[in-house]
Amino acid sequence: LEKIPSSVKGGVPTLPELQHRFEPIKQLCRQAAMVPEGSGLGGQILGYVFSSILIAPPSSRVDGNPDELSLARAHSFVQQGDLDSAVKELDNLKGQAFFVAKDWKEAAATRAIVDQVVRILKVECALMNENMSGSSD
Repeated sequence: LEKIPSSVKGGVPTLPELQHRFEPIKQLCRQAAMVPEGSGLGGQILGYVFSSILIAPPSSRVDGNPDELSLARAHSFVQQGDLDSAVKELDNLKGQAFFVAKDWKEAAATRAIVDQVVRILKVECALMNENMSGSSD
């Protein structure tokens, strides 16, 4: 239980909530990934334009922009419900894209920890139940 972050007191987003929240984060990360470093407002505008007109690569593609590929793989993991793998992919983002994904990653990591703790508690309860039922014979 010590692994559960104190932030869960306010609640933890569900998997469907995180999946829904990922879509706009993914788009903002794509936009941020296309902004050249140190380019200022002009770069921000270019990032917005490029992210609007360029099609995101499929997660199976092995070449191209590393941030785009990490986002595509993370998107696939989010759709599958694999939050741990999605968070690991988003950890590969660089620059502004990394910063944009930060809050979503923290929420997803917290959800993954809570899910893991719940699975452990269920196993422990099942073992205790089995031990109690076996000792009454």
